[in-house]
Amino acid sequence: MAFLRDKLAAVGEARSSRLGSSSRTMAEGLKTTLPSAVAALGREKW
Repeated sequence: MAFLRDKLAAVGEARSSRLGSSSRTMAEGLKTTLPSAVAALGREKW
């Protein structure tokens, strides 16, 4: 889970720093990257 949390945090920070509004862009970043991150985590576990 640490891998997943770190990846999402990094993506959220990259998006928010680029666009400037942290909470909204982080939420959008999580919505777009969460499915792929979950898929990657599933592949990693199995």
